[in-house]
Amino acid sequence: LNVRSSHDDFLDENVPIPEFLPGAANITVREGDVAILPCAVRNLGTKQVAWRHVEADRFLTIGTMTWADDNNVSMDHS
Repeated sequence: LNVRSSHDDFLDENVPIPEFLPGAANITVREGDVAILPCAVRNLGTKQVAWRHVEADRFLTIGTMTWADDNNVSMDHS
C-alpha cells in the first residue's frame, strides 16, 4: 500500500521547498498611519501564505482572500 499525503511534497526532491525571502524585521509607523507588511516567498507553488492575528487567534488573509472583518486590513497581492 502506497499512501501519499500533501506533506510528502516537501520530501519529493522534484518539488522545491517554499522559502521566505529576506525582508524588514521591524516596521515602525505612527499611530493612524498605514503599515505595509511585505511578504515574498520563492517556490510557493500550490501553497498559500496566511496572515493571522495571533492574539485574537484568527486569520486576516489566506492566499488572495481577506478574511478580516475590518476595513483597516487590506491586501495587495502582486
